[in-house]
Amino acid sequence: MSKALELFDAYLENLIESGKCVPTDSESILCPLCLNTIRRIDVEEGRVSLEHIVPQHATVQRQQKARETQLGNKTTRSGVTLTCADCNQKKGRELDWIMRDLIGPGPREEADYPRRAGVAILIYAYLLAFSTHGYEYILAPGLETIREQFREPDRDVSEWLQHARVDREGRQPIVATEHGGPSVVRIGGDGPLEVFFWRFRSLLPPVGSVIHPVRIPASLTDTTQWEG
Repeated sequence: MSKALELFDAYLENLIESGKCVPTDSESILCPLCLNTIRRIDVEEGRVSLEHIVPQHATVQRQQKARETQLGNKTTRSGVTLTCADCNQKKGRELDWIMRDLIGPGPREEADYPRRAGVAILIYAYLLAFSTHGYEYILAPGLETIREQFREPDRDVSEWLQHARVDREGRQPIVATEHGGPSVVRIGGDGPLEVFFWRFRSLLPPVGSVIHPVRIPASLTDTTQWEG
């Protein structure tokens, strides 16, 4: 079974367990960005493939200059999820493309980042959160504005956009655990979910009482789970 199909099955189990939205059949999940249906057959036939959350063009090893950014492989450094074909293309065209030279190590000023970079940072953080906390989290109240921000990247739609920032506190890029695993660290608690990845940080609505996190297959554990 392909990794994409293993992830599909994990998300299907998570969607049913969440109790938030029961799929109309046992062969469909919801795209985390638009909530439209992703069918199992679309994954089987290659119309839907793994979505690398942080674009791979920035995470290939030959571009990394610090040891901590060279750990793992470009998939573990990117994080993976599933999105529908339309959202995959929209993310690549409208967000990933403008971030092509703005993610990896090297001196940058915040003024170097165009306005849509904030939207990209917010959406990457949202997808990284979904990859662990699943549907119970993203279908909770307060997350819809982030999906709307994805639909309309040139408008200030979500209050959380102002919290998607270039990290100016001098941290080293956090891209992998010592085991070559996740490309992100979360700091939870009762307040907002705080996500750090590469040179960025973003706040998201609190996780709250999520009791059904995604049970990632063992073959994908190193690419999607958070550092503990």
